[in-house]
Amino acid sequence: MESLKNVILQKIKNKEISKKPRWFFAVKNSAFWVFWGVSVVIGSVSFAVIVFLVSDYDWDVYQKLNMSLPQHIITSLPYIWIALLGICLFLAYREFKNTKSGYRFAPYLIAGGSVFVSIIIGSAAYASGLGEKIDTVMSDSIPPYRQIVRTKMDLWRKPERGLIAGRIGTPIEDKIFEFTDLENARWRLDATRATWRFPAPLAPGMTVRIIGEEEGPGMFHAKEIRPWKKTFSMEGMKESFPSPRNR
Repeated sequence: MESLKNVILQKIKNKEISKKPRWFFAVKNSAFWVFWGVSVVIGSVSFAVIVFLVSDYDWDVYQKLNMSLPQHIITSLPYIWIALLGICLFLAYREFKNTKSGYRFAPYLIAGGSVFVSIIIGSAAYASGLGEKIDTVMSDSIPPYRQIVRTKMDLWRKPERGLIAGRIGTPIEDKIFEFTDLENARWRLDATRATWRFPAPLAPGMTVRIIGEEEGPGMFHAKEIRPWKKTFSMEGMKESFPSPRNR
């Protein structure tokens, strides 16, 4: 049987295999690194959005939805972002493996390294607010996005379930206020027996989440009031009212 070496030499002599210039392999290797970098960056952005959505969601109100906690988690996880992260990590692994030096590393090191880099960059992106910004842009510019990804805004649009959010308006009586919800509907909010989850007194202009009961057309009795943003600040309380475009 003819050896592999002789077969290759014969093909070269017959010009079935042409010698490629060195720059071709350099460009090819650089392209693999570029694709790896793009995959890691997109994966990092996906990670930032996932962390934002998961940390911003209210996982403790599942009983108001007549669900168990596992059901609430299963129906609320941002699967599209989780899938995108998984795809990007797979592509990053594949592209790194195809680089000039990729064969030297064990598969678990390549995969683990890609995951580690994505987490580090994604954590920094989340801390900078990029995850929230991307979620907001997607909500504003792609209407089907809200049908795919459940967010805090979807959760707090259920007055019939005792969950409502919006902006505190003009006081009517002591601890009774006008209130505008996320759908721009107006309510009479009774907060006389409400527990407040923030240190400042309730005041006009604050954006809040409310657990309570709908007591008739335009009437809502609050049992617990939380700031809209989980990190409390007076500036954030008055600047974080969601845009009506996100409805």
